Amino acid sequence: MIQARVRTLFFQGLLLCVFLASGPLAGAQESTVPPFQAGIESYQKQDYSAAQTAFEAALKDRPWEASVLTNLALTHYRLGQRGWALGYARRALHFEPGHTEASQLIAAIAQEGKLRDLPHRIEVWELLHHNVLTAASAPAFVALLLLMTVAALWAWLSFFGARRRALASENALPGFPFLPVLFSILFVTSALLALAKWKDASDLRGTVVVERVQALTAPSDQSPSLFELIEGLEVVVRKTEGDWLQVTFPGAMTGWVPKSALLLTQGDLSK
Repeated sequence: MIQARVRTLFFQGLLLCVFLASGPLAGAQESTVPPFQAGIESYQKQDYSAAQTAFEAALKDRPWEASVLTNLALTHYRLGQRGWALGYARRALHFEPGHTEASQLIAAIAQEGKLRDLPHRIEVWELLHHNVLTAASAPAFVALLLLMTVAALWAWLSFFGARRRALASENALPGFPFLPVLFSILFVTSALLALAKWKDASDLRGTVVVERVQALTAPSDQSPSLFELIEGLEVVVRKTEGDWLQVTFPGAMTGWVPKSALLLTQGDLSK
């Protein structure tokens, strides 16, 4: 009973943080304000179905706004729909990497231990995706690359300038260029991270929003089943064919599932 009360207070506080953080931005967009505020009021009254409808209306106006996505995720969580909650929270993190409330919601759902994983091998790319590439936006990686480029150029120009002056004055030459080499390594690392971020951003990812769905060998209801996907799992979308998506659970198998079983959390199927 106490744990349930603490969990309720946590999510009410989380919603309040999202509302306060999004206030100035929402106020600047008149088309978003009415449904967003209606969603907040309905959520506070524990009318979660009405809150869901209001937040979905707000999302149509600003589908990239992390605060709306996070509030919609919280609402789905209160309705017991953890797949939808995780999907919208992950989509919020896609548009705003590091969004605190979305990250807290995902962590809270994971700590409940009600979601099952599938046997799979650990892939380096997925570790990089979850631990590094989703921590910052693409402009941040580009800014880091530009900074390291300038730093490396400055370090090497300074080194060769000092070497030229030493030769002209017949003094001892500078020692090993530790600083230029260090900045060069950082430059290469930042360049690789920027390329990885670009590649990762081009991937289509989705979250399973139904309790369970069979991944089939072909885009047809009559096709044999390969494996089962569970609510809340994140998959990579490989192909689309009509109302079917070919998906891969990272480190495991690939199969076809209905579009209705997934919420796209990264990318756009129309592109």
